[in-house]
Amino acid sequence: MCIRDRFRVGGLAAELFPTPVELAAVICACRDRDLPFKLAAGLRHATRHTDPETGFTHHGFLNVLVATLLAVDGGEVAEVAEALAATHPVPLVEPARTRRDLPRPLFAG
Repeated sequence: MCIRDRFRVGGLAAELFPTPVELAAVICACRDRDLPFKLAAGLRHATRHTDPETGFTHHGFLNVLVATLLAVDGGEVAEVAEALAATHPVPLVEPARTRRDLPRPLFAG
């Protein structure tokens, strides 16, 4: 998979963290263009969480994986954003588990 786009999802300032709706719009735009993407700066935990030291809310890689699967299956921005905003892993595990043996679409890392 050739990664054509890389998007920042974190950093040292709050404005470097896109909201779930902003990131969902990016994921859906990549889907519409069949454009693989990579996320940089801050995607280090499985689920969305708030860092106790900085107070910044980070996206989780499991959230992004499930959101991307929803987008590829035709989900709209609101549905994709809902997966990105989830803070509990239980609703995210099953969609990821059922697709674990298939190639990961669009989201390269």
